[in-house]
Amino acid sequence: MNVFIAWSGDRSKRVSLALRNWLPQVIQSVHPWMSDTDIAAGSRWPNEESKALENSDFGIICLTRENSEEPWILFEAGGLSKFAEKSRVCMYLVDDKPEDLFGPLALFQAKRADKAGTEAIIASMNHANDNANQIDPQRLGKAFSVFWPELEAALKAVPQSVERPKPRPERDMIVEVLELVRAIRQSQVEPGAERLEREQSIGDRLKAIITGGPPRSLVAPEGLLAAYNEIARMRSPYSSSSVSGVASPESVSTEHAKVAPAGEPPRGQE
Repeated sequence: MNVFIAWSGDRSKRVSLALRNWLPQVIQSVHPWMSDTDIAAGSRWPNEESKALENSDFGIICLTRENSEEPWILFEAGGLSKFAEKSRVCMYLVDDKPEDLFGPLALFQAKRADKAGTEAIIASMNHANDNANQIDPQRLGKAFSVFWPELEAALKAVPQSVERPKPRPERDMIVEVLELVRAIRQSQVEPGAERLEREQSIGDRLKAIITGGPPRSLVAPEGLLAAYNEIARMRSPYSSSSVSGVASPESVSTEHAKVAPAGEPPRGQE
């Protein structure tokens, strides 16, 4: 399996290099590619970069607070989405949480650069691997436990970000909800396995926006929560769950979903 590791900036580079050296210890059939180490001297790097993108089976984008809006990161994310299935591209978040992402990158799966997030990426990578190279989940879990301390030490050695988290514009959060709804509609035409994985990712993103998202003065939470519960009815791991204390979509008035003027409570919440 060819794994493309994207980076931009010193902190992102350090995380990418640590991943590149660590991944083959856990999954031996993985062949990581990183521009800083895998382009031979004298080669034309644009050609090598394009070949690596085209041949990639899985993409990891090392995202920091400093590079989340860098053109190069957006370019490589676009290249990976073109040549690899979107379910096989994941943001590796060094600083922020998945719900902090906005814009085009928010439509990709995202995991934090911690033990739980890294293990989830490894499991997804193993699942996407050829059947002949897939590792039994129990064996994979043991290998991860053995080698995780090495990567953990490398991640802790990366300097902390000096930038403060950027507050998400309210309009961006509303637009993202719209984009997720469109993505849900697109998922209806995808094959079964890809559809389930995409719906799970979409459900995670929408739930994150709801639980930590727009202020009450902008969007009534009942409208967004009802939308999430509607998604929960789809065939995904969320099919048996909903956000507690929320009525079903049928019982929620459409008036609750309307946007209220700034500074005023949403309709039905006076």
